[in-house]
Amino acid sequence: MAELSELMGYQKLEDDHQQVELVLEMASLLNGSCIQGICSQLDIDVLLKHPSLLGQHTSVKDILAKAKFPWEKTLAIELNYAFEGYTITCDLIILLHEASLSSLFRQVNFLID
Repeated sequence: MAELSELMGYQKLEDDHQQVELVLEMASLLNGSCIQGICSQLDIDVLLKHPSLLGQHTSVKDILAKAKFPWEKTLAIELNYAFEGYTITCDLIILLHEASLSSLFRQVNFLID
């Protein structure tokens, strides 16, 4: 957390709440740049929700196994980040609702063909 705080230009973090806020801010930046970049390449409009913290110090597999989604199918894309010169790593999981999958696959197939 100290390195992430330094990377983001924060002073020393005082409590767990500030640490969670820092993680959510970083997730928002990564979400915005990554998802918007992918969607612009696929010519897809997307509505982003604010990131949420599903777990800390646990595996992605365990997080997703415990999650309850209000739909039947989900496409999960896991992106792993590392920052040069820091020992910071993070996993960004993009969850796509089943209603959005047909247009996503149509655009991907169009680009592949």
